[in-house]
Amino acid sequence: MKDFDYILNKVLSDRKFSRAEADALQQVLESANYNEREVAVLRSRLFDHIKEMVTSQEERELIGALEGLNKVLWPASQKYSFAEVHFSPGLDCLDAINRQISNAKKSLDICVFTISDNRIVDHIEAAHKRGVKVRIITDDDKQHDLGSDIFRMKENGIAVVADSTPDHMHHKFAIFDNEFVICGSYNWTRSAATRNNEDIVVQDTPIIVNGFIGEFSRLWHEFSQNNTEN
Repeated sequence: MKDFDYILNKVLSDRKFSRAEADALQQVLESANYNEREVAVLRSRLFDHIKEMVTSQEERELIGALEGLNKVLWPASQKYSFAEVHFSPGLDCLDAINRQISNAKKSLDICVFTISDNRIVDHIEAAHKRGVKVRIITDDDKQHDLGSDIFRMKENGIAVVADSTPDHMHHKFAIFDNEFVICGSYNWTRSAATRNNEDIVVQDTPIIVNGFIGEFSRLWHEFSQNNTEN
């Protein structure tokens, strides 16, 4: 965002927006590959910069009104909406999962049938070490599979519960900071990345994220009552 600030300061210094500056800004946005939420932050910073330039309260109120109108008039379908689709075999799903884990700042709620890919587990443990609250729900049978990393993560202080039922906890989803969700057929295993035809969707649509938050909370409460190990 430093390039954005540089261009913004240059534009506002002479209060003109040239074609060259527009092209430079467009290149910055394209190279950074900002999602809609990040672009919304840039818009907010733009209005903050302009407010600092004016001196009268009347002008600040007018700019604030303009900012509010801009938000209302922005297409509803593009307000804070982000979505990606990834497929395997290949590294697309793996990279997308690890990218979201690395970006998590406060919480990471994982509800996945089986977890045995160390490339993902390393990122989970790194998030835990930097203070992210990590909780994992998994299947009680799959945690005993050869190569499963569930007990490794338990030993490293990560909160884990399993279903403890004769049926399977077959979900494959994760919630990041209660803002993003990943879901799809993809188990967090090496075979899912190297051999299987799998998919994940990454998105921040509130009604969908909230639905997964509710399901995670329900299962966490239910399985925590049945787990004596955690």
